[in-house]
Amino acid sequence: MKIYRLAVHDQGWVGGAIKAVKVGDSRFLQGSGKGYYAGYGLMNIATHMLNAMLGVAGPVRSVQAVALTNGRPITPQDVAPSPNGMGYIAGEHVTAALDFASGVTADCNTALSRWTRRPI
Repeated sequence: MKIYRLAVHDQGWVGGAIKAVKVGDSRFLQGSGKGYYAGYGLMNIATHMLNAMLGVAGPVRSVQAVALTNGRPITPQDVAPSPNGMGYIAGEHVTAALDFASGVTADCNTALSRWTRRPI
């Protein structure tokens, strides 16, 4: 028997409950990409993830991030044109730690998954 973990995603369906303080105070937020090449994931879905975090936790005080390609920090040679005309991107794996002025902390991760691994 296989056991699967399920994560429900719907942009904003709990927003009303959060604003009405029916959920409680947030302490930690975690966001993840969809398995795209990380630089593309940041330009695509991660903007929505970060906007949702800002809506819950307020302004960001500080951010620390690392972007990797082939397991090493990105270099100018890793920059490539993005599909769908979204500018230039870099990084197969990007992780960021956010510290909000409200005291909430967050982790954001977007990475090329083994199921979508293909060149940009």
